[in-house]
Amino acid sequence: MIILRCFILGLPFVLSGCAYMPSPEPDTSKPATAVLPLEGVLFSASGEPKGSGECFVRHEISYPEDISPMLVSLELETEMKSEDGSWMVVSWTEGIREELPSPDAVGRPGGGGIMHYIQMDELLLACDQLRFRVIVHACEPAPCPPVSADARPGLFEVMVEDRSAN
Repeated sequence: MIILRCFILGLPFVLSGCAYMPSPEPDTSKPATAVLPLEGVLFSASGEPKGSGECFVRHEISYPEDISPMLVSLELETEMKSEDGSWMVVSWTEGIREELPSPDAVGRPGGGGIMHYIQMDELLLACDQLRFRVIVHACEPAPCPPVSADARPGLFEVMVEDRSAN
């Protein structure tokens, strides 16, 4: 009986403490980071393993939403790391002509512009042994905007060569 009486008398104090427990305030100390619009054209490659020794790769091109219409001529190279640590070209695709902006473009992950896929490949190579090179040959109308590799995390290594001025 004493235990029941203590429980009944103590219950309102316990409940009032739980009911008044303040909720944590949202952290407003970090300012929201603004997404800067893209300047120029970025190339990237993303993908994932499809099994042991197989890799699915998407070659991507990103650019500002308000880019002037143009046609970009380029080629793609796939390089594989050999056992001695050197890199060798194992495939390439020449004669690619990309229309910017593309009707298939979507919002770029991370914002700041739009992007579309240039090409998708299934390679019989492990993803961790691959890197890619994009060679820009020309833009119509010339000159080409600045070109570079996309620095978003989680992408394959991509090297970009601008040969449009040659």
